[in-house]
Amino acid sequence: MATEDTNKVESDQPLGVGLQTETFEFIVDSPAGKFFWTLTKHAKKVLAAALILTIAIGAFLPRIHKDTSAEAFIADDDPAVVYRKHVEEVFGLADP
Repeated sequence: MATEDTNKVESDQPLGVGLQTETFEFIVDSPAGKFFWTLTKHAKKVLAAALILTIAIGAFLPRIHKDTSAEAFIADDDPAVVYRKHVEEVFGLADP
């Protein structure tokens, strides 16, 4: 039953139920719709798998090493790096 305002619909059903069913059926029939429908249908299993995957990946975090020195970006056989290493050996230089 419609009121005077054409944008409002009076119904005993919750908001959105029964409205635009053609669009809903189109979304569920698409491959992405089926995928996300399956995810929401098995939410607890998906959350458990995500938690296990997160813990498994997190276990490797201590092994990550990030070298941000300038030498890390230049090949070891580059003439500038070779010269720098030679100078460090000759003069006994070392970075603090």
